[in-house]
Amino acid sequence: MNVREVLKLVALVSAICASVSSLFQITRHLKHYNEPVLQRHSCRIIFMVFVGGFASVFALLFRKNAIYALSIRDCYDSFVIYNFVALCMTMAGGPGAIVAQSEGVRVRHCCLPPMQVDAMFLRRCKQGTLQFVVLKPILTALSLMLFAIGKLRVGNFSPDNAYVYMIVALNATYSMALLSLVQFYRGTREMLAHYHPGVKFLLIKAVIFVTFWQGVVLAVLLRTGTINETDDAEYIQNLLVALEMGGAAALMMVAFPWSDFKRPRGPLPGSPHAAMSFPQALSHVLSISDVAYDLVHQFSTDYSQYMLQPSDPSDAP
Repeated sequence: MNVREVLKLVALVSAICASVSSLFQITRHLKHYNEPVLQRHSCRIIFMVFVGGFASVFALLFRKNAIYALSIRDCYDSFVIYNFVALCMTMAGGPGAIVAQSEGVRVRHCCLPPMQVDAMFLRRCKQGTLQFVVLKPILTALSLMLFAIGKLRVGNFSPDNAYVYMIVALNATYSMALLSLVQFYRGTREMLAHYHPGVKFLLIKAVIFVTFWQGVVLAVLLRTGTINETDDAEYIQNLLVALEMGGAAALMMVAFPWSDFKRPRGPLPGSPHAAMSFPQALSHVLSISDVAYDLVHQFSTDYSQYMLQPSDPSDAP
């Protein structure tokens, strides 16, 4: 067995273990589903490891059809960004509470002018993540269609190949989502200090954004001749992601522990929610009514009224 095969075996084991670990962590959350709104977003974020691990295993074993599994992973990444912002906003008490506690708080970022943490600031942050939720699947579907008709080849930067244009478009939507995420984190980190948001933020940033730009770097290396074959660049990317999922799974246990919600079943002090059964909890996590509701109202002229309501009417007492 040569070095390449050994690395592939280690990566496969890492990805499979990470996927199993993420499913176990999610089932523990569902068993102790005492805070539905918080745990719904947490479970969706944790599932990112399963999706990433599965996609990497599929890509390493079935390289010719890898693009389909990787496309699913890429689309899910955008969903995770939305859920992280929604989770932080919920932990802070909602948009209204953030605005009330942020009087005089300003966010400075690079060359941008200071921004007051107010209702419009929160709206822009949400819109920045929601555009990623919408545009990423559209760009992914377009990439698949262009790939199928031979108009897109990974690593081909020729002007008559769609790859370079897709990279530019994806970089734009990734950058806007990352900027929104960073701005929101910097504007709310003090009021979220009790929840240790730094670990969660760095984990999300590393798994989604670093892996994306890691792929871009490999594509550039392919273009410059440092890597000779397109298959080699894709293989290295899938190998790295599979290995990285092992570390991500371990960090998920630290960043999103179910032990914080492990308490006697029944209504929590100060909470209108009673613990759900396992099937009810699973149904609550899988429902995307909160995303649809948020997507409509973040771009609505009635945002001032929406800001004072829960992110999903079904979460209201």
